Amino acid sequence: MGPPDRGLQPARGDQAMTPTPITLTVNGEQRTFTGDPASSLLRFLRDQCGDTTTKDGCSPQAACGACAVELNGKVVLSCVIPMKKVAGGNVTTPAGLDQTPVGEALTDAFAARGGAQCAFCIPGIAVRAANLIKSNPDPSEQDIRLALNQHLCRCTGYQKIIESIQTAAESLRTGNPVPRPDQSARVGARREKYNIRPAILGKRPYV
Repeated sequence: MGPPDRGLQPARGDQAMTPTPITLTVNGEQRTFTGDPASSLLRFLRDQCGDTTTKDGCSPQAACGACAVELNGKVVLSCVIPMKKVAGGNVTTPAGLDQTPVGEALTDAFAARGGAQCAFCIPGIAVRAANLIKSNPDPSEQDIRLALNQHLCRCTGYQKIIESIQTAAESLRTGNPVPRPDQSARVGARREKYNIRPAILGKRPYV
């Protein structure tokens, strides 16, 4: 008798491959990814970690800067970073700046200086600014302009963003709080934009 009939067997190359788990740290918490290693860090952060502070403005074009995060100490655009490149990495998103000295200074400064309007782009800019201030506590206007080269803002204009970053850097450098705008109701008083603070680090939801 011949060998027993084992039925149609899949070719070796057709056998399903189990993805190798990818572990990384996101805002101080260890995370594991088991999907397509070519998928983007942005999709992992938003879809699996639920971190919508990292915005999707143009993916996968890397043209607007809204998806900026810090990866191993450097700012990257997460929409073009494949998961296979972040194994063992340490990621900080805008949410990771919340309740940190630099995050609080940036929030106060952007609110006080009018550096955010719709604020969709600002969380990514905040990540970039925090990284810049860490390496350069007293950035010049030119330093900030160069750092923001990969970021687009459609509504605020860059001058108020630059002033906001310089104000935050000064507050961190001197230990003095960011001056709050006049909160009186008098005619002509400059007040904070309504409900802008949650938007600066991306906590305000968008449709």
